[in-house]
Amino acid sequence: MIAAFRATLEEVIEADLIIHVKDISDPDHRAQAQDVLEILSSLGVDIGNTDRIVEVWNKADMLDEHTLNVLQTSARTLLNPALMISALTGEGLNQLLITIERRLSGEMQSVKLVLKPDEMQLIDWFYKNSGKIEQENHDDGSVTIRALLTCEAKKRLDHLQKICINTSFKL
Repeated sequence: MIAAFRATLEEVIEADLIIHVKDISDPDHRAQAQDVLEILSSLGVDIGNTDRIVEVWNKADMLDEHTLNVLQTSARTLLNPALMISALTGEGLNQLLITIERRLSGEMQSVKLVLKPDEMQLIDWFYKNSGKIEQENHDDGSVTIRALLTCEAKKRLDHLQKICINTSFKL
C-alpha cells in the first residue's frame, strides 16, 4: 500500500494543477495542511507557485456560524485565497469548478512539432498532457502534432526536449 501511495504522490509532480483539499472542521487542520505542503515540497513541487495549487477548505457545513465567518474572512485574505466548500451540501462547488477551469485553460499554449518514426513514444505524452491534440500522419512515417498545452505541460515538454538532445524533435 505504501508503494501505491508513493506512486500516487509522484503523479502530483506531473500535474498541471494540484487541488489541496483539507477538512476545515478538523481541529488539527493546520498541522495536517503543513504536513501535505512538506510532502509536496519534498517531491520537488514549488509550493510557492500559487497558480499551480488550489487550496480547498471542505466541510464548511460542519462549522458553527461564527467560526465559518472567521474562516471565510481568513480564506479571502490569503496570498492564494482558499475556497470554502461543502461537498455534502454543494456549497462552493460551482466556484471551485470555475477556478479549476480558469487555471487550466487560462494560459494554454499552442505547439506544433514533427516527430520522426523513432520519436513516436512522445505521442503518448501528448495524449496524456494536452487539452486538445491533432495528429497528422505522413507517408515517410513522421507525424505532425498540433496540441494545446498548459504552461506547466509546456515547461515539461521543454525539459524533455533538453534531455532528449540526441533526438531531432524541435518545436
